[in-house]
Amino acid sequence: MNVIITLIMLILFIILLAFVFSVGLMTPVVGKKNLLFVIFIGFMVGVIGGTFFILPVYDDIPGMARSFYESIYSSPETVYVDLSYDTNIREFIRDVKGIEGVEDVKMEYVLLKTDNFTSGRGELIEKGIPFIDSNVTYCKANPNGTIIFKVKGDDPRATIDRVSDWLILTDEIYTRYSIIRVSIDTHANKIPNLKEYLSSKGIAIASIEGPVEEKIKGLRAAMPPKSAVVVSCGFIGMLAGLAGIFIDSIMAFLATIRRKMGR
Repeated sequence: MNVIITLIMLILFIILLAFVFSVGLMTPVVGKKNLLFVIFIGFMVGVIGGTFFILPVYDDIPGMARSFYESIYSSPETVYVDLSYDTNIREFIRDVKGIEGVEDVKMEYVLLKTDNFTSGRGELIEKGIPFIDSNVTYCKANPNGTIIFKVKGDDPRATIDRVSDWLILTDEIYTRYSIIRVSIDTHANKIPNLKEYLSSKGIAIASIEGPVEEKIKGLRAAMPPKSAVVVSCGFIGMLAGLAGIFIDSIMAFLATIRRKMGR
């Protein structure tokens, strides 16, 4: 959400409050007995405005904060992306290393999603995969059909093919898909450059780790729940209605304070 849309949302909420205030101003006409009605209208309008105008802005606060932090901090951040088997890993690493602010790019691991297998079979897979391919330095197999292994070099596709064929031949375990997890170390204030490149390639960011991300996590933890925000907007609507009802008393009170301060 950009700044213009955010301002429009806030202005629309203020317009709703102005409407509630004007309803409160009508109490001399409709009578003080309608005080509860004005309070109810104020609360309901505040809740509606909070739901449709304030919550979208509230949800976007972490994103706006992230953009702000990324623009002023040069601390290192690690961006993780998941690449498909069809991605040319060597070309991807070469191109990303050429992006301003990127310090290092490395392949973390390969994840194979396969048919389910038994725990005993999983132990054999963990021992067998490094044996059939010497480029594999680590392997972990989960019976739910998840195999994770680390590979030396910058192109694991040959290893993926070899492992997939071996799984089929030994126990008819078929590989459904594979994911290649890559980490990118870059300066926080240069992440927008990286995001632009990844977006142009249709690659989504899996996660980000670093000082800026820790700040965002802290901000999220400190933010109140959405329900509290909506209820608070309802009370603000009630206050707007009450302000309209008692505007004369409020103005007289302020005038009295000004006279006393002017002495």
